[in-house]
Amino acid sequence: MSKQAIINTNTDTRLNKALVQINKNASSSINSEPMKKNALIDSLLNAAMDKMVRDKKIKL
Repeated sequence: MSKQAIINTNTDTRLNKALVQINKNASSSINSEPMKKNALIDSLLNAAMDKMVRDKKIKL
């Protein structure tokens, strides 16, 4: 399945700042690889959907 998203400039800037912070924190771990933007977006979407399921706003 292909993934496509349109991200506005403000969101892109915030994603990049978050990636820098995440990768700085993870850099001290052994064998850590830098997180990529797509992985961060997937993680954020999954967390948001999990919360919506817990709040009974959606059923998956």
